[in-house]
Amino acid sequence: MVQCRQNYVPGTNVTIDEQLLAFREWCKFRMYIPNKPAMYGVKLEMMCDRGTRYMLDCMPYLGQGTNTVGLPLGEYFGKKLTRSIHGTNRNFNMNNWFNSVPIAKQLLRQPYKLTILGTLQSNEREIPNELKNHRINNGTRRVNTCIMDPLHFFRTNLNLRKWFTCFLLVMRRPQSIQKQKSHAKPRQKVRRRDVSSQDTQWVRMRTGNTIRYSAKRRHWRRTKLKL
Repeated sequence: MVQCRQNYVPGTNVTIDEQLLAFREWCKFRMYIPNKPAMYGVKLEMMCDRGTRYMLDCMPYLGQGTNTVGLPLGEYFGKKLTRSIHGTNRNFNMNNWFNSVPIAKQLLRQPYKLTILGTLQSNEREIPNELKNHRINNGTRRVNTCIMDPLHFFRTNLNLRKWFTCFLLVMRRPQSIQKQKSHAKPRQKVRRRDVSSQDTQWVRMRTGNTIRYSAKRRHWRRTKLKL
């Protein structure tokens, strides 16, 4: 793994995820995961380049033998796997097992200086109840059509969105936000309202547009909504 880190320069986007390496011999940290194709094997936590799928770093999950130095498993592996790109302002994608709002705010600061795009668990206390209880009523649910609802919440550099039952957390650096504001086109009028969760203050925004993607026609279509 040292050679993988030293002989390759990753792009601006990396991905962290797990993989079950098929293995049926005796091993102290062999795992059984029924929803995986191999079912039995060694669980590996990996960081790969999103563009080339090149593996940048990898760590085995040792079960109870994993020393997380007092950190949750997701936070420990997320910080440990990204140690080679700390301070580089890169963006990495991860699922809800690694991600949370406190981790996202912590990784934005020194010495990490990383941004995150990932899903969140629905029981996160930082997610406002209004977003948890929100339902998309525009049209019917179809397999070949995805709807990005215009309702979202933001706080400083964090942006929360919901797609059906999936919660998405988007984060970007303040420098990129300021640069984008100076060259951006005038935005549409939005409705704002402060929404408080248990320990986080969010601002509720709802634009007049919804974005649809049709798998048959392969194009995005923007439609108006009555607010």
